Amino acid sequence: MPTQSWIVPAALTTEIGPVPQVRVQLVGGAVRVTGRAEPGVHLAVSDVVGSPVEVTADDAELTVVTTSAGWEGWLKRLGSHRSADAAQVTLAVGPGARVRIGTVGASVEVSDVVADVQLASASGALTAARTTGSLTVRSVSGALTVTEQDGPLRAQTVSGVCDLAGDVGRVDVASVSGRVHLVTTRASSAVRVQTVSGDVAVAVPPGSGVVLTARTVSGAVSLDGVDRRTSTLPLSVVVDERGDGDAAFVEIVTVTGAVAVTRGDGMPDEGAADGATEGATEHGSREASHGNGPDATSGAVTPDEPGPASA
Repeated sequence: MPTQSWIVPAALTTEIGPVPQVRVQLVGGAVRVTGRAEPGVHLAVSDVVGSPVEVTADDAELTVVTTSAGWEGWLKRLGSHRSADAAQVTLAVGPGARVRIGTVGASVEVSDVVADVQLASASGALTAARTTGSLTVRSVSGALTVTEQDGPLRAQTVSGVCDLAGDVGRVDVASVSGRVHLVTTRASSAVRVQTVSGDVAVAVPPGSGVVLTARTVSGAVSLDGVDRRTSTLPLSVVVDERGDGDAAFVEIVTVTGAVAVTRGDGMPDEGAADGATEGATEHGSREASHGNGPDATSGAVTPDEPGPASA
C-alpha cells in the first residue's frame, strides 16, 4: 500500500489494510488491542491531550506514536513522568499482525491476538488475555496480568506484581520485589523464576511430575504444602518427582522470597508463598549468617527501558 500518514490533534477513526506489525508508543492514557477474524486494522484515536498523535501506515508497519516520543523524548519522560501527553488508542487487528507497545504510564490491554506480542511500560498496568504466540511483558512498577496465554511467556519487572496463567510450555520470569503467581496448564513445561525479595507461587497441573530446583538464602521452600528446606549450605533444594509421564521442570532463584509450588487447578492460593514464610526467618537467618547462598543480584534482571527500542 502507499504510505499513509495522519497527525491527530483530537480524534481519528479509520480502517487500514493488512500489515505484518502494529507498533504503539504513548506516554499517558490507555491502549486497547483486540484480535479479529477480518484482515487489516481498525484504528480509533481519541481524547488526545498535549502533543498530537502521529499515525503512519505502509506495507511494513502501522505506527501510532505521540509526536514528541522520539528516543530522546522517551528518555526524558522515563526520567520525569511529568508529561501531560496522553491519548486513548483502540485497535482491532487481523490474524498474523504482530503487536509491539511501549508506554511510560499508559495502561495496556491486549486480547485475542494471534501473533507475537511485546508489551513494555514504566508504570502502566499491562494485561494480556487469550493471546496465541510468543508473549513478552516488561514493566518497572506496573502490574503484569496474563490469562489464557498459549505460547512461550517472558515477564520482567522491578516491583510490579505478576499474575500469569496459560498453556505455556516455557516461562521466564524476573522480578526484584514484585511477587509472582504463575499457573501453567501444560503438563510438560520449563519454568524459570528469579527474584530478590518477591515471593513466588507456581501451580502445575494436578498429577503431573515435578522436578523442582530452588536456591535461596532465607526464603521458605515448599512443594504441595510440604516444607522442602534442608540444612545444607547454601540453601539449595532439589526434588525430582517426575514419574513416568510428563513433568514440569521448575527452577527458582531468590534471596529472601518464599517459594511455594503446588500441583492443582487454578491460581496459587494468595497466601501460599506468604504462609510458607512463617517459621522460615530463624532457619534462613542461621544459614545466611554463614555468608552462603545466591548472591543478592544474581537472580535479578532489570527490565529494559520501555520505549521505541524495547517495546
